[in-house]
Amino acid sequence: MMRIQNLLNWLSIALLCFVITAVFYNALPSKIVMHWNASGFPDRLASKEWLFLTPFTILFLTFLFSIIPFIDPLSKNFARFEKYYNVLVLALLAFLFYIQCLVILWNAGFKVSISVFVLLGVSALFFITGLFLQHVKQNWFVGVRTPWTLSNDKVWFKTNRFVGRCFQGLAFLFIILSMLPLLNPCFSKHVFLTVVVLTLTVAAISVVYSYIAYRKILKQA
Repeated sequence: MMRIQNLLNWLSIALLCFVITAVFYNALPSKIVMHWNASGFPDRLASKEWLFLTPFTILFLTFLFSIIPFIDPLSKNFARFEKYYNVLVLALLAFLFYIQCLVILWNAGFKVSISVFVLLGVSALFFITGLFLQHVKQNWFVGVRTPWTLSNDKVWFKTNRFVGRCFQGLAFLFIILSMLPLLNPCFSKHVFLTVVVLTLTVAAISVVYSYIAYRKILKQA
């Protein structure tokens, strides 16, 4: 019953995205900005029909995330973190819907600061992902999955908890960084590169951390 409710929650975001896109569709020019560079300036136009790609993507992801708990070899573990899984999926789908709204607003004449608002959305997504990682149980699809975390429950728990806290720390840092382009638009590119570097650094650290934790547990055994 809970999984049906989760599916309905996810589908509601897809439906809302379709509705909002359809409502604003005729008010937008035939060619709209669909991409901004690292400095926050528009650099790519596309036909406005491409706006419907986002709701269809949300719909596809809804289907994908709904079947993952059933096809995972460790599917029994999903019941142990189903609440957090639902929150994570909701956050990801809501983030895509949020980006869609920013694109529509910008092309409708509300020239919001894309760099600032996207990074604020990323911050929220990172914080929720960090919360999820601290509660996720061993599985093959979501969480920090390395050969060492998948081989040992304790390594999985320690690594995901550590990375989850790192993600939440990054979320607060990203909020601070998102304010810099407001002080000077030239900071946008540097902020973007900083976010990418920090994210990749945490990803690399997670692999190393899981290996070290695995070796440590082997020595204690």
